Amino acid sequence: MKIATAMAKTSKYAVSTSGDSAEVVERPLGGLSVLVVDGQGSGQGAKRLSTAIVGRAAAMINDGARDGAVARTVHDWLFAQRQGKVSASMIILSVATDTDTLVITRSGNCPALVWKQSRVLSFDEQSPPLGFYRYSRPQVDQVQLEPGMAVVGFTDGILNSGSRSGQQMPFSAWAECFSRACNQNMQPEDIAETLLQRALDLDDGRPGDDMTVIVMSLPDVPGDSIRRLRVEYPLGD
Repeated sequence: MKIATAMAKTSKYAVSTSGDSAEVVERPLGGLSVLVVDGQGSGQGAKRLSTAIVGRAAAMINDGARDGAVARTVHDWLFAQRQGKVSASMIILSVATDTDTLVITRSGNCPALVWKQSRVLSFDEQSPPLGFYRYSRPQVDQVQLEPGMAVVGFTDGILNSGSRSGQQMPFSAWAECFSRACNQNMQPEDIAETLLQRALDLDDGRPGDDMTVIVMSLPDVPGDSIRRLRVEYPLGD
């Protein structure tokens, strides 16, 4: 069994810099974590905020901290720095091979969907964002690992796509799109691209907010011992 992960993201229309930041971390006890932070607002200010948070969170995971503790710590740091005047949303998807579990840690409006045994599990309970309230705790869920399972997480730019034109899809419709992609045995990069493109279509190609989709899967196929990473990064004009 192996871990496959992919991400697709874009910035708000007419804004050159996305306020979403992402990182992939190899867990010291085995497995991978993918983090996405959505900074308040958009542009350079949101990017500086999300980069600072994701960097701190990634360093703590690399040091062996548990995901829930990571989320609480970066929340306390942000609250102390900005006195509750600035917020951010964060999702951490971790395949933890030491416990054989998928750990989903969420703060703010970043839901997740898990494909397991031909059905979709939704993780969209309300969770307070980072930085706003003095005492906040993340939402942490765990799912037992199984070959063939997959998980997707996204920022609220995906969820809110189509709101300007009255075409916004309910969360259940995103679950159906994810289920259809998994039934078609799509690769993680294809699932991420499909969901992002759907959101872009709903916004008529002009995203109303920064958008990020992350996908992790455990393909039920023989794997080798080679670790691979591929990144595509658009350069500015």
